[in-house]
Amino acid sequence: MLSPSTILITLKSAGKAHGICCICNKKWVKYNVVKQSARKQFYVKTGILLSKKARACPTHFDKGFLKHQTIHTKVCVKTKFNKTDLGHILEDVRLAAARSNLSKLDFDVPGNLSDDEYTRLTGLTRDEFDDVCSHADPASTHESRVRSMRPCITVLLVS
Repeated sequence: MLSPSTILITLKSAGKAHGICCICNKKWVKYNVVKQSARKQFYVKTGILLSKKARACPTHFDKGFLKHQTIHTKVCVKTKFNKTDLGHILEDVRLAAARSNLSKLDFDVPGNLSDDEYTRLTGLTRDEFDDVCSHADPASTHESRVRSMRPCITVLLVS
């Protein structure tokens, strides 16, 4: 007995057409391709899987990741996957679960923390925190491979 080449799964997905924005459903002259890391982050935050073909307006991005916002495009309830794509998704989920305890307070990835979490942790809204970070001198924080400016500012605000 042969297995099917595609599998139909009840999973929300969007972004199958590369001629419209996967977030606002508008037609633009120039789109940005939604990279794999941004697609993963978007799926974790919204439960909507964006296809490899997904494109979005430049205004929906912040440092390569999609801003946390409401999606206004057609969302499919059932999605077809081939075996390879399904294997990649399962591996990504496994890796994300393994790393979940390590990245809960990552201030470097936009959208990793909600507005409420920013306010509870720093006393500032996300926009206020971003504004403070935009005025800080990165050279004064002695950034390294394991330490960046945003967590350093957070430590100053929390203490």
